[in-house]
Amino acid sequence: GVLPEPAGFYDNLTARQNLRFYAKLYHIEAGIREKRIVELLDMVGLNGAIDQKIGGFSTGMLKRFGFAQALINEPGILFLDEPTSGIDPKGAQMMRDLIKKLSRENDVTIFLSSHSMSEVEEICNRIAVIEKGKLLAVGTVEELQDMVREKEGVQYILEISDLLLQDAADKLNEIDGVHETYVRDGVLHVHADTGMRAEIAKGIKLMDGTVSRFEEDRMDLQKVFLKLIGS
Repeated sequence: GVLPEPAGFYDNLTARQNLRFYAKLYHIEAGIREKRIVELLDMVGLNGAIDQKIGGFSTGMLKRFGFAQALINEPGILFLDEPTSGIDPKGAQMMRDLIKKLSRENDVTIFLSSHSMSEVEEICNRIAVIEKGKLLAVGTVEELQDMVREKEGVQYILEISDLLLQDAADKLNEIDGVHETYVRDGVLHVHADTGMRAEIAKGIKLMDGTVSRFEEDRMDLQKVFLKLIGS
């Protein structure tokens, strides 16, 4: 099944008539066809608009209808291109929940193309990063994060007492594997190679400092994507 962007339907036909047309293209028997049309439109929340003409649908309704149309032949593989673009937040979340439910309960493999990194992170369990037609990386969010860590290191955030933060920053900068340190808003930031956590903690201890917070600055998929494409 495919949900392209933009998707085109017959504006002068109702939702039921449009789905009936696509079902006939797949040679779905009349009894099964009519039942499936009702079930699909109910699933996407358009059961109340089943006999309304598509031409009067809002952008969100058209997206949900397109999702139903893509499922008319019960595909095992589904391609979705920007399925939530142009939809209000409530409608977009409904679409995301439908996609996750479909994958989880119906065992459908879904290929999702999206510019929304938060959406990809919420929905997908395997991600491909593509720039200008070139495949740069493939993996889970965690695997992509690890790729960036290995290449560019880790950003740590520390809260320290009993020690001037700038003094700690200057001293930690002398440790091999530490690339940059700076103080911002009363917090010490340390950019270092992976595996340097113990070495940094040891350095603070040698300066008689007390660490009350020591955590890695989490990279969301947006940051990972920008790092991978070199932006």
